[in-house]
Amino acid sequence: MQSALRTFFRFCSHQGYIRQPLDRAVPTLRTYKLATVPRGLTDQQAQQTLRSVNRKTRAGRRNFAILQLLYTYGVRGGQVRQSEQATAALPEPGDNCP
Repeated sequence: MQSALRTFFRFCSHQGYIRQPLDRAVPTLRTYKLATVPRGLTDQQAQQTLRSVNRKTRAGRRNFAILQLLYTYGVRGGQVRQSEQATAALPEPGDNCP
């Protein structure tokens, strides 16, 4: 917003609508690059999430393993997706392998 306002004031000054350059009057607000990055879950929230997974189903066991990787080892979601794609072609347990 500050940048747009400064640009507008420069335009007005250049066109002669204002006599003094007001673009310098707009304060520069300090913004931090990573200020909007989510902080993550608290330990309590993470444990609650892990407990909520139904590990009696195959999908539940898989989801629990993924959540364990994410929480315990700090594995990123993209790394999990890449791993899932790599193992998607693996045979199921009990299948006859050539």
